[in-house]
Amino acid sequence: MSAPAVHNVRFYKPKPYAAYCMVLKKSENLLAVGRSDDSIEIWNLNNAPFIERRIPPIVDNNYTQQLCWCNDRLFSVNLNGFLVEYDLYNLTVRHKSAVTGEAAYCLDVNNSNSQIAVGTEQGYLNIFSVNEDVLFEKFLDKQEGRILCLKYFPNGKYIASGSIDTVRIWNVKSGQAIHRITTGRAETNKETIVWDLQVTSEGIVISGDSRGKITFWDGKIGSQIESFQSHRADILSVCLSSDEKTLYCAGVDPLIISYEKVKVKGTSQKWVKSIQRKIHDHDVRCLILLKDKLYSCGIDGYLACSYHPPKTVHKFPPLLPSSCISISTERKIVLLQYSLQIELWELGKVDTGKEQEGLFKLDSLPKKLVQIFRTVKNSNNEEENEGIICSALSNDGKWIVFSTDTAVRIFNFKYVSW
Repeated sequence: MSAPAVHNVRFYKPKPYAAYCMVLKKSENLLAVGRSDDSIEIWNLNNAPFIERRIPPIVDNNYTQQLCWCNDRLFSVNLNGFLVEYDLYNLTVRHKSAVTGEAAYCLDVNNSNSQIAVGTEQGYLNIFSVNEDVLFEKFLDKQEGRILCLKYFPNGKYIASGSIDTVRIWNVKSGQAIHRITTGRAETNKETIVWDLQVTSEGIVISGDSRGKITFWDGKIGSQIESFQSHRADILSVCLSSDEKTLYCAGVDPLIISYEKVKVKGTSQKWVKSIQRKIHDHDVRCLILLKDKLYSCGIDGYLACSYHPPKTVHKFPPLLPSSCISISTERKIVLLQYSLQIELWELGKVDTGKEQEGLFKLDSLPKKLVQIFRTVKNSNNEEENEGIICSALSNDGKWIVFSTDTAVRIFNFKYVSW
């Protein structure tokens, strides 16, 4: 039996895409993760986590900022100013609704899954009603500055929103801000940006901001309860457990710090700093808690699962889509699939007649033969590259096929090797 020839393909270096946002569907333990190439991965967390399906990058859905589940439906907002609903069967966009106020940064759904709120660049809170269709209902009073994060109160009557130097409490029915809370600044000329919010069943608003502070606000009267200097840099994500006794936060300083609610002096309770974890080396953008397991992701692209006791960490790398490589064994040509393009390479050649053990020295280096991508025009009549869903190469190296969201393309490839 002859020894197989193994090629070490060092020229295939797909870019690991950062995770910008994620949201959990608790009823089915499905985790939606939005990445920087505008693809969305649906992870099944019931047993060993795996990618159940993947929505490829789609034109006119650029710059996804946040995701949310509404019953069995997945929504996102983006900097193009749209509320987007996805078709999870066909893995494409089902419906888009324009929002008032240009770019959309954040969204949230109420507990009854009947309304979605969207915060925008110009300071408008858009309210959409969700039935069989998604219909624009109203927008609340315009505020000064962009809305970067928002959260419904559990009763659905109020919304907390975060922006620059300010946390506001809104009455959804009247459309007015009932409290305007000033966060304060670490430096006089440096703005404080509120990046994320959580709201408890008691109406306590928890904010994480660019000063690295976790602050607890009384949402009923609009006053500060307590504050902690948690991190040295921006806190980008705040996560609250279902029993509201544990809080996690992380951000530009990638250290994940937890706080526990403990009883002091009889019936009174207080938040105290608990354990901290160093799991990521770069910015942590998202935190999700499922039972006793904390899922985190960020700029490094890894989805991490950590819990204790015992102290355990599992890290899942940014996985490539299936069938990302095709090989022509007859002509020793390899097809490499990327997120937005495909490349065809001729493998290096060696003189196999020479007696040699171990690694062979290449007589000719690998050569890139062709690069293919599909360019289409978006709604603004600008050219963009469409995301590649799948691709293949025939065994004789003469036929190349790939598909995108809108087309399937077949190419006849002719190449004479010198």
